[in-house]
Amino acid sequence: MQEPIFTPQRAAVFIGVHHFCDTVSALANLLLFFLIIFRTSRGFRSYSIILACTTCSELVLGASSMFAMPRLVPIDLSLAYQFHGLCRYFHPLSCGIAQSVTSHCISYSYTLMPLSFWYRHHVIKHKAPPTARIAFYCFLVYVPAFITMILHIVAFVEADSAYIYKILAEKRPESLWPNNPRIAVVTGFRSMLDIETFLLIVWVCMPVFPGYAISIYYRQKILRKLNSDIAMSKKTRAAQKSLVTALGLQALLPFFCMSQSAFYIWKQFEFPGVAYLPYYEEWVFLSLAVASSISPFITIWFVKPYRECCLKPIFRILVCLKVPMRTRSAKVRYFTRTSETAESQKGQTETNDIC
Repeated sequence: MQEPIFTPQRAAVFIGVHHFCDTVSALANLLLFFLIIFRTSRGFRSYSIILACTTCSELVLGASSMFAMPRLVPIDLSLAYQFHGLCRYFHPLSCGIAQSVTSHCISYSYTLMPLSFWYRHHVIKHKAPPTARIAFYCFLVYVPAFITMILHIVAFVEADSAYIYKILAEKRPESLWPNNPRIAVVTGFRSMLDIETFLLIVWVCMPVFPGYAISIYYRQKILRKLNSDIAMSKKTRAAQKSLVTALGLQALLPFFCMSQSAFYIWKQFEFPGVAYLPYYEEWVFLSLAVASSISPFITIWFVKPYRECCLKPIFRILVCLKVPMRTRSAKVRYFTRTSETAESQKGQTETNDIC
């Protein structure tokens, strides 16, 4: 089956969706980072290190993704990138650097996901680990991602862009729009069998699979503990289940990226039985932008102090508007109740057990 030609209309949709998702991702993750710094209780501080690392990773991912806007075009054993972002107005190497930053954020987010589930299990079974220990773990899992980024940049520096452009024009001309380096920059890797390139792609694509396996393992252990007769108050149990639900929902988002990674690997190495998937060239990295624009809202909603901090000004605006008196009174009563509850719980030590 002939793949759809990458038309100006298709390019406009691709760029428009990228701009929207990356902008939402940047604003939402900035908001979440502000909440983590200024609205985190002392008992939640150790886990907020993981949240802050995840938020920074997704913030940088959204910014670098908007700057690059890559399309991924496998051609035999070669790999072509076509960049439609702002990087095309600078040196072509800037597109490769932006893509390297994006890829390292992807792998870092994948490795933080099982660490989050491990933390929740550790809190339930023992107690919250020290903040310094969590910070060290986050740094430890970041080191491979950082090394990958440096190697990726070196690979783009040594890339033979002229050769990639030539084979793209010969074998996949329907994907070569626009044929203008000022509108779309083309670069890539000659052969995926080169040891450096192969290891880079494996590190970017593969961590999601063991990451999911570890996350599912700890999620089952957490739920088993919460459903047992473990000594825990109803409030603490409900808070733990809420946080596990948030982690579960956030873990579903990279599932789409995992499917795209699997399809890309299948397509790149031409394994038998590969199916046709429309628009996969754009969707491989666009799916990451979509996921990073949704993830911070899940965190904000399921972490009660963050949720109340965001909803409070909204409900205040509703009170000032001409809304029905019954609705207005309900909102005022809700926030009076939640404010009183927050004040009464400030001095309680139970927060340390929850977080």
